Amino acid sequence: VGLHGIFYNCCFLFYTWLVPVFLQYLMRAPSTFDSAPFYPVPVNVMHGRVHRVHMSSFPQTTAEGVNHCRACREYSHYKTGMYQWDIMLSMHYRDLISPDPQMPVSTMYPVIFASLDAKKWRVVADADDVKVPSFNGPSSNGEPNHISAPLLIANLKNFGCIDGETAKTDPFMNHFGSIGKAKAYKWKLVEHVSLHGSVNLVACVMQGMENVNQLIATYAEKCTQGGIELKCHKSPKEALGKCFAIGSACGQACGFFSPNSPLCIGGMLDPRLFEGLTDRRVKIKTGGGGGAAESLVQCQSCKGVGYHFDNMYVEAKNPLDFLIEQRKEKNKEKGSFNVVVFAITDFHPPTHTFSIKISKKEVDGRQHMVHHITHHHQVKHESKGSEPKHQTDTSHGKDDDKDAKGTKENEGGAEKKDSEKQHQKPHEGKNDEKQQDGKKGEKKPDNKEPDSKKEDSDEKEPEEEEPEEEEHKRTCVDLPGVRLMDVAPLKSFTDGQIRNPISCTASCGKSLDCQQSVFAQKTGGCYLFKMWTVEVNEFNNGFNSSYCGDESQEDNMMTMLHQAYKGYVPPEKAAPPPAAPPSGGIHVRRLSTINSETKFYWQIAHVPNLTMGVLKDQGASSMRIIPRNGSCFTTPGFLYMVACMTSKPVYMSGRSLHLDPPPFNDRCVAVGGLCGATCGSGQEADDNVARFCTPKGADKRRLDGQASPYETREIAWENLVGPIELRRSAKASSIAARLFFHCFIFFIFISFLGTVLGKFPGNFTDFYPEHTWEEIRKHGYVLENYGSCVSTGVSAGEAKMVVFRNWLGKIAARPKFDCSAYPTFAKWVDVFCDEGHREGARILWCAWTNFLDTNPPAQFLQQWSVNLQNLTWDQAHSRTPFDIKWNDGKIRKVLPVTAKQASFVVPTIKEHDVPAGGVHLEQDCLATLKELMEVFNTLPENMRMEPAMSKCDDVVLTRKVSLGFEEGLGKASQDCFTVKFTKDWHKDLEKELDNRLPKTQWKSKEQYKKSLVVTDINGKRVNPYGADASSLVEKQFPLHFREPNIRSDREVVMVYMARAKPESDRKFIDKTRELDKYLWACLRPKAVRSNVKSVERRTFSRQSESERVPLLKRDSRERPWSSVSSSEGENFVLQEVKRCVEGAVQRQHEKFIHKREVLAQRKPGNDALKEYARSYLQYRTVDSDWEMARFCYGEIVGEEIDKDGDPALILDNPSPALLEIISTLNRPGMGLCSLESEESTSCCGLRKTTKRIANVAGEPNLQFLFTNTSGDGATSVPANFQTEFRKKLKEGLVGNQDVSSLAMKPKMHGNDILVEVTGHGKLIEPIRDRNLGNINVLNFLGRMVDSHPCVLVKKDLLMPYAGVRGKAGGLNYVVDALQFRNGFIGTGEEGDPTQHRMLYGIFDARHQPHPDYWRHVLPKFMTPKGSNYEYTTNDQIAMVQAPQSFPALDKDEDVLDVHNGLCFNLMNVIRNRCGGVTSCGTNAVWQINAKDFSRQGENTESREYFDSRTKIEDTSSTHIQFCQGKRSVYVQQQISTGIAKLNADYLCALQRWAEGAVQLFYLQIFVDRTPRLVAFALCVLGFECGMYWTLYGSWTKGLVGYNVFCDRAGESTLAFTGFEQGNALCNNIYGMFSWFLEHKIDKVIWEMAADDYMRLIDFAFVWAVIVGCAAILCIILAYRGIMPRIVRTFIMMENISYWLTSCSIFFWLSLTLFMIVGMTPPLMFNVTHFMCFILLVNITNHCMINEYKYMGGCSELSIWRSQQAYTLAAPLYVMAIVRGTGAAWGIVWRRLDKSFWTSNEYGAETVRGVTVWVTFIWVSFALCGVYLLLIEGKRWLFNEIGDKIQKQCQGVAVIMLGLLAITVWEPFLALWGFDKQVQLTSKHKDGEEAPTLNYVARLMLWWRGKAWIMRYLMDFGMPFLVLSGALGGGVSLLMLAAHATVVHALRG
Repeated sequence: VGLHGIFYNCCFLFYTWLVPVFLQYLMRAPSTFDSAPFYPVPVNVMHGRVHRVHMSSFPQTTAEGVNHCRACREYSHYKTGMYQWDIMLSMHYRDLISPDPQMPVSTMYPVIFASLDAKKWRVVADADDVKVPSFNGPSSNGEPNHISAPLLIANLKNFGCIDGETAKTDPFMNHFGSIGKAKAYKWKLVEHVSLHGSVNLVACVMQGMENVNQLIATYAEKCTQGGIELKCHKSPKEALGKCFAIGSACGQACGFFSPNSPLCIGGMLDPRLFEGLTDRRVKIKTGGGGGAAESLVQCQSCKGVGYHFDNMYVEAKNPLDFLIEQRKEKNKEKGSFNVVVFAITDFHPPTHTFSIKISKKEVDGRQHMVHHITHHHQVKHESKGSEPKHQTDTSHGKDDDKDAKGTKENEGGAEKKDSEKQHQKPHEGKNDEKQQDGKKGEKKPDNKEPDSKKEDSDEKEPEEEEPEEEEHKRTCVDLPGVRLMDVAPLKSFTDGQIRNPISCTASCGKSLDCQQSVFAQKTGGCYLFKMWTVEVNEFNNGFNSSYCGDESQEDNMMTMLHQAYKGYVPPEKAAPPPAAPPSGGIHVRRLSTINSETKFYWQIAHVPNLTMGVLKDQGASSMRIIPRNGSCFTTPGFLYMVACMTSKPVYMSGRSLHLDPPPFNDRCVAVGGLCGATCGSGQEADDNVARFCTPKGADKRRLDGQASPYETREIAWENLVGPIELRRSAKASSIAARLFFHCFIFFIFISFLGTVLGKFPGNFTDFYPEHTWEEIRKHGYVLENYGSCVSTGVSAGEAKMVVFRNWLGKIAARPKFDCSAYPTFAKWVDVFCDEGHREGARILWCAWTNFLDTNPPAQFLQQWSVNLQNLTWDQAHSRTPFDIKWNDGKIRKVLPVTAKQASFVVPTIKEHDVPAGGVHLEQDCLATLKELMEVFNTLPENMRMEPAMSKCDDVVLTRKVSLGFEEGLGKASQDCFTVKFTKDWHKDLEKELDNRLPKTQWKSKEQYKKSLVVTDINGKRVNPYGADASSLVEKQFPLHFREPNIRSDREVVMVYMARAKPESDRKFIDKTRELDKYLWACLRPKAVRSNVKSVERRTFSRQSESERVPLLKRDSRERPWSSVSSSEGENFVLQEVKRCVEGAVQRQHEKFIHKREVLAQRKPGNDALKEYARSYLQYRTVDSDWEMARFCYGEIVGEEIDKDGDPALILDNPSPALLEIISTLNRPGMGLCSLESEESTSCCGLRKTTKRIANVAGEPNLQFLFTNTSGDGATSVPANFQTEFRKKLKEGLVGNQDVSSLAMKPKMHGNDILVEVTGHGKLIEPIRDRNLGNINVLNFLGRMVDSHPCVLVKKDLLMPYAGVRGKAGGLNYVVDALQFRNGFIGTGEEGDPTQHRMLYGIFDARHQPHPDYWRHVLPKFMTPKGSNYEYTTNDQIAMVQAPQSFPALDKDEDVLDVHNGLCFNLMNVIRNRCGGVTSCGTNAVWQINAKDFSRQGENTESREYFDSRTKIEDTSSTHIQFCQGKRSVYVQQQISTGIAKLNADYLCALQRWAEGAVQLFYLQIFVDRTPRLVAFALCVLGFECGMYWTLYGSWTKGLVGYNVFCDRAGESTLAFTGFEQGNALCNNIYGMFSWFLEHKIDKVIWEMAADDYMRLIDFAFVWAVIVGCAAILCIILAYRGIMPRIVRTFIMMENISYWLTSCSIFFWLSLTLFMIVGMTPPLMFNVTHFMCFILLVNITNHCMINEYKYMGGCSELSIWRSQQAYTLAAPLYVMAIVRGTGAAWGIVWRRLDKSFWTSNEYGAETVRGVTVWVTFIWVSFALCGVYLLLIEGKRWLFNEIGDKIQKQCQGVAVIMLGLLAITVWEPFLALWGFDKQVQLTSKHKDGEEAPTLNYVARLMLWWRGKAWIMRYLMDFGMPFLVLSGALGGGVSLLMLAAHATVVHALRG
């Protein structure tokens, strides 16, 4: 066995892993709850940490005033007795600003609750009461409509360029001598980006404008930097020392490209830059949304040139600090807080200076060139002017060295040698480039040459230096992150010598010809160029470009730098935040020191004015509620009122809402409540008031009367707020909801097991070769390994057309090999098992065998069989197989005779009316065909006729027919010839005989004549030789002569078998399989053998030679291998037994023929049937001791103890054969019954007991009673009475036997004579059998009195006569009969000439095998033998199964799934992968091996081949073979055609199959205790217990204190001692659950349930490990060849347990009704998570199904029909469970026979039950829909909001019920008979009556073929629709998904 396919295996493993994880999710995940119309609250609020809301006291007066009770209105009228008033709400600032990060709610909106008893609460005011002004109160305009935390925000001006700023709008302008000068010093964003790349902003918050103006003045005075820029060189401590709060933002600005800065972390500068400064912080944000990094992206272009930041603002992180500081006395005069923004950069320019020595001539040339290039540039770059002059030529000086050194130290080390050295060491570490930031080719402190020059000079020390060399300075400018275009290449370094951008720039700076360099970080390449360019190839952090030239060209290079950066075009939309710097990137000219002492350039980028840049509080700590006209609070009296603050406004829109009682912190982020009397009420306090409304003082109580009745008190906090525990469906408050939830878990798990059992075989495929006909068609010698091949048809009551079609298909399918020596089986046995014991079937069988005996051509039979394939049940009762043609819209030929011969068969047909084609038949064949047709037409439809043979006896007809393989369409057979009538026809005949004799095998002419079969024109046998020839007349000619078949070793045996059924009409008795009272028993074979003690029929090993003889033979010299053979050598016992049985059979035939003759006299038309009855009786034989024993039977009427002390049975109504054997033979253990009573005493004679003893009576005797007819009283017996009576007895016997030995004892009995006759059984029993009556002796008329005496037989000599009454009994009867007979199947022992194998094909009467049936089946039993291309039989194959097909039934109209396409085209394909296909009862061929099965023992019942204990003998028999290590094979091709059952029959079949599965479950698990199944069941039970333990019990953390793999952060696990490693992945998975949480309430629940989710994740990992280990184990077992047996055990368990899931449909139906009526949802989960699981399950299921769906050709409609049938048959399965359980109990404890069934058993009851079921579904759907509309109407009428979850659940339940109704819609129509009306309506032409109905009918018919779409809509459409958010969130459609998954998908 190997793996089938990786994809299928992965899908199966994923499904196996997923569903248990889903079950864990259902148990672990908390339930969602919808607090609508309220909004979710944070986690801490759910835990009970809620802030208090203060509410104004209740008013007592109703007068007009500021805040008194006033009457509320409804529309324009006052509402009588209802009042309202204004309410003031407030909260403390400390509560509004919570340091807890889990309470992010800053803005809260009010909702007011009110109650009269603190139990029933309602909403009396909401957000509408805040926004809408009251009818007589002040306007709410200008007042806050919410309460919010202090929110200090300063909106900044747009800054970054000069854009219409004036001295009034910008205080910066007032600190310079002129506006122009101020604008010149203004900070410019674009220039800053061009020069410095990224932007670094620092926000400084100062209190009062005085400090701001002082700051600007200081910068204007000291930081002008030579009139070019306004920037100061300061450290953060110096620049920000006076800031009250600080904030920062950094990154790419306005979408311009710039390399990332290493100190920019998350959009803000490294916090170490601000160490030692204030701890208060502000955040720089943008109005478009986002943090610090996003604030730099949003830019707008200026009116002039450049860009400025747009919509930027600053927000205080802790507003309370600002407010406290502002309220201090010393700061009250300072005013508001203002925001100044600085832009900071490093203080060194982006240049590098290098000194080189060149000749004076080259210097002059360079100066001329430089003058030519730079004479137009008058202004130098400002960076040069700001650079301090140094005596050395280094570009950085001491500070640069210090910074560079600091950078090296902070970043982990740098190169030890300068970049200008020739020999550089490789860099170690990831930040080599960072280590070179800011480095510019340093010189030695002693002002000597650079190291590189020094080394050069050292190397050239021997050479003489040029005296005219002069030092020359070159400057290089960096463009980090830029790759310039390649122009005029000079040189490149790619060998690794240059490893950083500084070295590359130095290489260009030291070369006079180099003007541009490009360094590529990825490749480490340095490329030098001769020319400058401003064209940029790309902007990328992995590149650094440089311009190099003389010092005088620095301004030009800086100008080109700006032009190059301007080449980057920012995107139109705001760029995303900059990514993190890549490892090893280039970072030049960036902040590089991480402390607050480092000095930077500080530029003022933004200054505040009176409105912009000022922190303002946007929050409100109090508010007023002015209720609307219709907001009525209460009537005068005691009131409880609660103020609830929500995160968003709640609008009730005037609707009423009844609330859940407290605690309220599941819907309120803040809460407060008051209680007291209102509106002048004098209501007295009660117990409820004392409980919920306690006074402030502990010594005051309202009940004591000490407190004022008008005092308003606060409601106790514990009565308002409490911890909110997570809701779980498993612990719902409703008992019914909990019950439904746990049932949901149960049915999900059961469906999971069913799916695993069904899909598991698809993981594997065995490697047994399956051969084809083309491979073995020339290997006919293989057939010699079989004793016979049996093709069995079984019927009990089918119509004659159905039966004949089956016969025809079986005989036409006989295979023929392309092997002349072995063209076919040596013995082909065609058996018809007539379970109906019908007389008409025997007559038809006789006519059919007569026809076959004429050897019709094989092609004729095959064509005839094919023509009858597509047949419906109705057509089978209205048509005949002898019709010439059928017209079904298209004319098709039926009887394949030629046009010329058709008129002979059907005289009324004309030749031109016969369709073309046909096969020519010989004259005798055509004549018998006509006779067959006449017999067929004469018989009744059901073939039941009277008189008929008794059902008390077996009827076995056996006939060999001369059926060969005649071929040739329209050609005459070469084995036949005819002789026409002439005067000399005798001579013509002799001449023809002489011509043909040499070609035959006969040696003499006389032998040849005797072999010929001669018939006249009418098919009658005639004798054309001798004296009989003269009797022939002309009308009998031409005569037909047929030669016998050449191959006499290839036999075709036709067998009709009807086993005895004496109890078929008996009622009200328990029909068991034992020898029980009132049942029938027969002798065992050992009872008729010579040695009674022998129990073995045939044994040939381990015995002496004297014992190794056939059981019916006495002499061992001759072994003819026959149970009954010639009389020679037979022992006396068997001779007498045979004589008795044959005599009884002969007398039975005589009686039957006599009845036929009487009927023929009454009805002359029955003459032909009488002759056929007489004819078939000649084929009735008794050919084995087993058959003879079965003729000796009787009815059990008692059980006694015989004289030997052995148990014995008393048999009444004994058979004639049994009576004759008992009377004739003195067989031990049996005899006529005689009972005697025996008394015994005990207890010292005090007690007497009577015991009856059965003894064998004396000689056989008869009693006759004669009545005097003369009228004269007789006083004595006449003297000659005995003589006359003896004459009468002799006349009654056959052959006038001598009766003189009979002894007569006449005596008077009143006026009558009673005669007792005794004698030998040979005479007595024939007389008894004839039951003589009306015997006239003298003047007396007599009759037999005792015709059936009782007999006594030892119990061990008897066996049940009809113990198995079902189909399996008939099949076993055929097997037993063939096994006990000679030549069909051997024993397998040495010396037995008959092979021990037999192929046994089973075809129910409704099914007809195709002509190629055996050609597809036989190769499956073959296996290669050696390497010589030879074949032999494969004994491992127990059975080959072919599918059932019903082509005549349109699949679109198959609403009950009669085709069962899912089973035959999908499940069997899966099971065939491991040889585990189960027989379906028909179209199967079994390989019976006598070595494995034999009837040699006396216990025939336990050794039956087909298990007959249940109603599904096919499944149970297959299981037996599987347990013996055998396998099966499935033939996917349609090689058999059936007639589809009617609705009632098919529904009965569904129930019968399920009932049989229930029976088999109990038998194989509890009775047989099949090791495989018991072990497997225990494993499944253990797995189920383990799974339930994980669901309901403790996890490892509860047992050992640790989870296995995953736990919350900071918790150790068993697998990871270092929990950081283990929890990283677990936390990521845990975070995935929050990805799809659209609703905040779900996120809150998700955070609260972290432990549960971690347990779920931990289980998922553990279960994944278990599944993976199981998969590895399966792979190992598969490749070791052990897996097929295990897989077949899975199949066996599924076969007997699939009914366990049948009750699930009732669960779903009851669930919907509960959700509608009870309005309590049992499943409350996050819809996205739930749907994701459902979708994954569905996808996995579909993937597995599709893998085999295409392989087996299973259509989508078939899958849908199977799901439809599963729903439809639910009540049948329940009935089957009940009846099957009861039957199993009877089988086990009472040994009842439950194998019998009829096709329409419980037919009316079954159809009625299913009809009621589907009708109930539709009626429930209609009533629930109406009920839902009424509920919605009530809510609308009374303006109620209602519970959103309840509304959703009700809607979902109705939808779910609607889907269920749609599923059974077509069966609903069919069962009520509406489908025919629909078809009739759809056939009306357009324009006729009722066009709408016609259209609807057509639509319904169209839907039949497209209904499978529903499967995809439910499995994928609904989950995707829910996940897309189109249907909203919450818990919508949860149950719909569960229905689609469990009811439909999981079983698919």
